[in-house]
Amino acid sequence: MIQDSFTMRRDAFETHPAIQSGLDLIDTNGQHTYMLELLCLCIPKNEFIDFKCDEEYEANEDKHKES
Repeated sequence: MIQDSFTMRRDAFETHPAIQSGLDLIDTNGQHTYMLELLCLCIPKNEFIDFKCDEEYEANEDKHKES
């Protein structure tokens, strides 16, 4: 079995194609492609980046658990 798996790898998996021809269900005329620039959609806010220590952490946690 190991020798067979090495043979398949050496042959670049020709007997096991990654995409089977019968799975292409969408007609090329019905396909729509959209290009999005993800870098321009979001401008990070610096207020969320800084860590601020809560001096009254335990008291605030107790209040949160009660509500």
